[in-house]
Parts: sequence; C-alpha cells; structure tokens
Amino acid sequence: MAIKKEMTFTLGWELEACQISSHLPINVNFHNDCSVNDAGAEYVSSKSIINNHHDVLRALRQLVIDPDIKVDRSCGFHVHIGLGHRTRKAPVWAGWMVTLSKLIENTVFNAVPSSRVDNGHCRSRKGIKHSVIKRSYSSAKYQNDDRYYWLNVVEMFRGGGIRTCEIRLLGSTRRYAWLRAWISACLELAKASSRLVDDPSNLDCEIEHLEDIFGLV
Repeated sequence: MAIKKEMTFTLGWELEACQISSHLPINVNFHNDCSVNDAGAEYVSSKSIINNHHDVLRALRQLVIDPDIKVDRSCGFHVHIGLGHRTRKAPVWAGWMVTLSKLIENTVFNAVPSSRVDNGHCRSRKGIKHSVIKRSYSSAKYQNDDRYYWLNVVEMFRGGGIRTCEIRLLGSTRRYAWLRAWISACLELAKASSRLVDDPSNLDCEIEHLEDIFGLV
C-alpha cells in the first residue's frame, strides 16, 4: 500500500511597524513601507527559512519582543504560505484557498481588529466571482489590484511570483501569542485546501473545522 506523503508548506511573514526596532534579528529583513504611519517600517522573514517553521516563528518572536518596535492601526501582518510539494496541483490548491476564504469570511473578520474591516489593503472577497485560475496577472507585482484582497493568490500566478498565497488580514499587534495563533489558523486553512484538492466532498466538514479554528483566535 502506498503511503501518502505528509502535507508540507512553506511559511513566511511580513510585519509592518510605525516605530523601528532597536535591532534586526537574524533571518529578518527590513524595508521601508510608505503605506504605514511614522517610521513606515516593514519586517520580512528571510526566504532562506521558509521550509523551517520553527525558525520562521523564532525570528518573529525575536522581533516583536523588542520594546522599541511599535504598531498602530495603519500596520498589517501578512502571512505567506506555499506548497512544499505537489506543485503541479498548486493552482487548484490556490483556488480552494480562495473558495474557503469566501465561505468563512464572516468568522475570520470577527477575529481581527476593527481597523482591518473595510480596509482597502485587505478587502473582502465576497461578491468576487472571477476565477483566480483563469484570470490574467501582470508580472509587475503592484499592477495587480487583486493583491489587496485579504487573501490573495497573485504571487501564485504572476510571472516571477514567489508562489504563495498571502493572508493579509491581521494587523495592529505585536503580541507574539496572537501572531502565532493566527499563523496556526492560516496553516489550517492551507491544510484544508490541500485536502479538498483530493476530496472535495468534505467541503462542509472543512468549513466547520475552520470556523472553529478562527473563532478561537
């Protein structure tokens, strides 16, 4: 009997801040971000650790425990998840990520600060009917308006993209426990989408599971 390969996912994050930290942890990169107030800082986990979730989380913790770093309502926290294998099925997986995001959206929005609701940088997907698989994407990252949905798959499909789905809904926090819980919930969304690639008949069960998970964040 063939043994089914365990699901693996790449993981990364971006944390925006309005005041700069006093140090830059290992495996964290710094960029300027004009969409954020005051210092306009963006911290990004290194591409070199995307396959090691422990290192990704450790880098995040080392960043946010710095008392000098500050966030406000203009700041967001973005999670990037990609398939660690089965890349031929990645487009279908991304399609399920979008489908599930619409079906659990009310629960997910209830889990985040009010500053993220009706926010142009993490818009609702409800009512959006176009197929993300069939849609045409510009290779220029910022020429794709779809990137401003709370869950977007632009990087999965655009030429030169990093082949991840981005969940950009959480914001205005530097509390590590909350950030880690949010990342865990996002990974559950990725796992559910991967399972639906193989067995779409479990859709209702996956929706119930995800609503329980995000309801506890």
